Amino acid sequence: YLNLYGTAGLFSEQEKSEFIDNQDNPLLRQSTEFRELVSKWRKDKDSINLLNHKVFNFRLPNSKGEIIEFDDIAKGKVTFVEKSGSWCGNLTNTTRSYKPLYKKYHDYGFEIITFVNELKYDRWLKWTEEEKYPWTTVIELESNDSIYEHMLFDRYMFPANYLVNEEGVIIAKSLSAEALNELLMQKFEPENFLQYQKEKWVLPESTHILDKEKSINSLNELSEQLQGKRLFIDCWATWCAPCLEEFKHNEALGQFLKSEDIEIVYINFDDNIDEAKWLNAIKTNNLQGFHLRASASFIKDLAENGFKNLLPTYMIMNEKAEIVESNAFRPSEKEKLYEQIKSLLNI
Repeated sequence: YLNLYGTAGLFSEQEKSEFIDNQDNPLLRQSTEFRELVSKWRKDKDSINLLNHKVFNFRLPNSKGEIIEFDDIAKGKVTFVEKSGSWCGNLTNTTRSYKPLYKKYHDYGFEIITFVNELKYDRWLKWTEEEKYPWTTVIELESNDSIYEHMLFDRYMFPANYLVNEEGVIIAKSLSAEALNELLMQKFEPENFLQYQKEKWVLPESTHILDKEKSINSLNELSEQLQGKRLFIDCWATWCAPCLEEFKHNEALGQFLKSEDIEIVYINFDDNIDEAKWLNAIKTNNLQGFHLRASASFIKDLAENGFKNLLPTYMIMNEKAEIVESNAFRPSEKEKLYEQIKSLLNI
């Protein structure tokens, strides 16, 4: 029933309002689903925390028990609000990654607020003491009336954060540390940013970006650009740990592919705003070969050729631009993969 009410278009705003206001079932009102519905309804009704809109002025306690109002911290500053978690190592590592940026740009007028939705207050307090974040950290204890989490952050946003300008308008969302660094450098150090832009595209030898000037929208277009070469395709993303783990086997894979005159193409699935993170990963992992970023039309074409929207995925393409294997063995499986490629490409 709650899922129906939360589905866009099925019920009017008036019907949703009446359902929420008149709901007197205590178990239902205390449920996570109901709180999420209330948050989403308020967020949609008042256009809360939308890109290019005014940010929501939330009020939450810090580690000293003081009520912190967003506007008091952020007035006249560029402010980054991010969702973290004392219970999660990955979230903690992400929050730590912003420390160098805070140190570098704080005196320019840059602030950070870390938001945590927490079940255990003591655990969160210990976490803040251990991590010693130099910025404001606020908590929303998960309870019957906790609604800020769903109002402040989009449900499927990862990483969950947003950047607010001096006028209190949200100018970007879901930023990695690399993407945030670019925006802050462009804002506060424009001369350094111009030099950075030039150096960013300096890549390892034998590394080629296929879609830097013009997007590639299909496997046929990819094949045409590479003149009908046989291809081993690696679908990956910087946030995919198994993808990065497989790069450890690239040296052996590269030797095999070169011996059989097969090119490797890396298709990246990061958001466009994470261009810097993508390029850094190419350099760090020495990903020699051809690279492109998966556009919506390219992903659609991949799906029509067997891609299941899972990463990592490895595909084998023949000289006729035909995908002869849409779920090949992984590079770590070495000889199994090499024999599979030989068999499917009639080598």
